[in-house]
Amino acid sequence: MRLLLAALFATALAGCALFQSEADGLREEVVETALDQVGEDYEYGGEDPGDGFDCSGLVFYSYAQAGIKMPRSAAAQKKGGKFVLFKDARPADLLFYRFNDRKPGDLHVVIYLGGGEGVHAPVRDGEVEVIKVTDRQWTSRYVGAARYIRGD
Repeated sequence: MRLLLAALFATALAGCALFQSEADGLREEVVETALDQVGEDYEYGGEDPGDGFDCSGLVFYSYAQAGIKMPRSAAAQKKGGKFVLFKDARPADLLFYRFNDRKPGDLHVVIYLGGGEGVHAPVRDGEVEVIKVTDRQWTSRYVGAARYIRGD
């Protein structure tokens, strides 16, 4: 499944000039790494494919594979990035969500893929998956977006 998603993403990019700059190349690398993890198990505190991922661990790992050092927690990831509006979000930007059943400072983070989709490790049990961030269950919990890859 994850190979299929990565292939579909790569095919969608083929023939278009979406990823031309160095920044765009980094975005592509982060997105492809995250998509390669689809189907990996959720693991609280997990940050690598051998153990599984939690949401911020998936971000931490995906960015590290592109050579970008990230904070480890979702709250620190939100704070450390450059604020962007959702309408301006680009692939590899981070989208943040708050769930009422969690501690007030706890955030959930999703790597934006573009086209209203994102990849994340679910809040509880399950596997890394692609989601529609434009669905009401996500838009009603949205609290902001951050960009770490700049340059355009």
